Amino acid sequence: MPTISQDTLVSLDLETTGLNPKSDRIIEVGAVKFRGDQQLDTFSALINPRRELSPLILDMTGITQREVDGAPDWDDLKSDVIEFISGAPIIGHNVGFDASFLRTNGVKTDRLYDTMAMAEIALPRGPEYSLVRLSQRFNFAHANPHRALSDALATRDLFLHLLSIISDFDRGVLEQIKRLGGYSGTSLAVLANRILDTTDTTSITP
Repeated sequence: MPTISQDTLVSLDLETTGLNPKSDRIIEVGAVKFRGDQQLDTFSALINPRRELSPLILDMTGITQREVDGAPDWDDLKSDVIEFISGAPIIGHNVGFDASFLRTNGVKTDRLYDTMAMAEIALPRGPEYSLVRLSQRFNFAHANPHRALSDALATRDLFLHLLSIISDFDRGVLEQIKRLGGYSGTSLAVLANRILDTTDTTSITP
């Protein structure tokens, strides 16, 4: 397993009122802080969006209007979210979506790892890359899909599993991922580079 598995990482998921970070609002945050197989802490909170939830969101998440109406505002929770992340790399499934909402709402997201992009590399024949389908495929516990903490826990498990698959790739494949990932500006380049650095270190004999 590459040394990245020994980093402190945060798997994070958001539930929102819609897809547009400029006009929609966060309604739930779920996050898991972990190092390798060791779970360090969790964070879970509902957020009041100060608007009515659509029938689609109510049905998909199971969150009720009463629950969010009684929840704190984002401004009351933002500092807690920032403190929980504490500058750690953020892991998410289609993490660009979550990062866009965090940034719009004042949370910096410098280092990101996308398990969807990792799955497309590790499992090129898919056929599906949704978090629900991948959790079913690998028998990960995912009791409440589209609830933020449940999604964050499943994403953590998926990240560790995909990391072990990608770590076994030949060096030439990892070099190609690093090169192509660099062109696209994705975190795959960083991931491949970390694995390659570990391979270089462990292959040196004293």
